[in-house]
Amino acid sequence: MRGNAVQSEDAPLAAEIGALCLRMIALSELPSEELPDPAARQELADLRVEATEVLQEFDRKRERLKDMLEDLPLNDLTPSSAFAALAPFGGDGLVLLIDLLAERRSTWKAAMLLANLGNRVGAAVPSLIECLRDSADQAPEPVVRALRAAGPAAAPAMEALCAVLEHDQDEHTRVAAADALQAIGVPAVAALLKGLKDPEPKVRVAVIEALTEIGPKVKRCGAGAVAKLRKILADENEDSDVVEAAHDALDAIGAAKQ
Repeated sequence: MRGNAVQSEDAPLAAEIGALCLRMIALSELPSEELPDPAARQELADLRVEATEVLQEFDRKRERLKDMLEDLPLNDLTPSSAFAALAPFGGDGLVLLIDLLAERRSTWKAAMLLANLGNRVGAAVPSLIECLRDSADQAPEPVVRALRAAGPAAAPAMEALCAVLEHDQDEHTRVAAADALQAIGVPAVAALLKGLKDPEPKVRVAVIEALTEIGPKVKRCGAGAVAKLRKILADENEDSDVVEAAHDALDAIGAAKQ
């Protein structure tokens, strides 16, 4: 019964749902004297039936995607294989993945797929932030990597990523958080600097390398990055890899002493 309210038969279901909702809202705002009109009542009834059909089809697609995630070799994912996996779901693939983030059993796998979709992940940032907030002190690393893929669009996640960098129990996830903050850029410098206190040298190196990637703008952000990096050089007890990374960072941001 899907008909005039949708934009086209091959339009993504998410777009159809939006179009149906807008049309139903428009009908509900008709002047009160037009509500008894038989044509308006019939159109509203047809729209309700159509909306039910579209939502049911959306749910079926969602279940197919869940089944696909169960069988997908996620550890071997590449951007090309991620896009190929979503191809059968058309324009609904990203929307369906975002929807699945809310399901605990699917969060890890959905985020792994999102992490390979590049800057298309921007639309998922609010849902990814919720995943981090719900994960207490053990964030799913793929969620952090998906935020890294979003790049500067992940700026609203800075507070959540900073919490991961400071408090997550897994050092690999803390490294991933530093990488995600680097992708946000200059606004994340202050958050990154908190990671210089991490007990693991590997994480401190990741934080410093993130500052290196951001480059000369670091010293103009007023967060005291240069002073903190120079303090590392002066610390005789600091790990050699951390010291070397600090040297490189000061060179990259144009603050090396001559």
